[in-house]
Amino acid sequence: MDEAPAAVDDVDLSESEVPPPLQGDEQPPDGDDSQLPPEPPPGTEEPEPEPDAAGAPAAAAERCPYVEQLHVGLSGAHVAAYQRMLHRWNATVRPRWATPDEEHGFFGEEMRDQVKAFQRAWSDEHSDRPRIPQTGYVGPVTHTALLEWADDRACFLLRKAYDDRHPALGGRELAVAAARVALAQRGRMTYSGPGTPYIPKRWEGIASRLVPPAHPMFADCSSLASWCLWVAREHGAGDPSENGWSWGTTYSMIGHGRPLTVSTALPGSLFFYNSPSPTHVAIMVDRAQGVPFVCSFGSQGGPYYVRYDYRSDVSAVRDYFAA
Repeated sequence: MDEAPAAVDDVDLSESEVPPPLQGDEQPPDGDDSQLPPEPPPGTEEPEPEPDAAGAPAAAAERCPYVEQLHVGLSGAHVAAYQRMLHRWNATVRPRWATPDEEHGFFGEEMRDQVKAFQRAWSDEHSDRPRIPQTGYVGPVTHTALLEWADDRACFLLRKAYDDRHPALGGRELAVAAARVALAQRGRMTYSGPGTPYIPKRWEGIASRLVPPAHPMFADCSSLASWCLWVAREHGAGDPSENGWSWGTTYSMIGHGRPLTVSTALPGSLFFYNSPSPTHVAIMVDRAQGVPFVCSFGSQGGPYYVRYDYRSDVSAVRDYFAA
């Protein structure tokens, strides 16, 4: 029996890894979003959260967020959180604090050996899944695997460390950050719009309650734009389809929000294409020399970071944030 391939366990994707913008003729033609039904097909139930690479529920990413890659020499509340998880996994692993409080848990040589032992044991136990490399450091895959042994205190420590490193962002910044996370997955996400067998999975980002750095692996133009706004829903972003974030297409989105122009568009605004009925939508990320650039996912190989006018049929700009 062949050994399962090793999983990649590396650092977070960052803004610097967003691919450079494409010229308009480099992107395949966008799918026609208007061909999608405005509501889920009869009898279709909301999908359950799908497991991620290591098998833990994706929703755990919101409660117990991944903070950073851990290696020997680092300290903090998140280190203490992983020490608690390792102890719950194997009671012979004793949490060892560098100081009397959990705020300064220390990642030393002994903890590295404990992490290696966990990575080996987890991979042996889950032979049907990609093995976790025995590196001794904690990256996204090891983090997810350890969440099975996370208690409330461990999640609290992870959330505190995450919040300390990620100052509160405004709604538009959150929506744009979500778009950038998706852009960093260019070529790895699966386009799930018209003409594909993956339409039932297109709402994965919202259905599984994924928040950055987690991201959907299935989406199309309208579901990705909706997910970006959903991430900012508690900070002023409204549901562009006004149906409880349950479903949406360009057709259901165009009738809501407030109209803007290309010159007044803001990060997080949506650009619609084709007239009179829009068939494609993209979310604005930023401006370069005054020109809006958008995140567009209308075909396989994306999402793409392109000028708003990579298509000549821009028909509307609408904004869904509270004025």
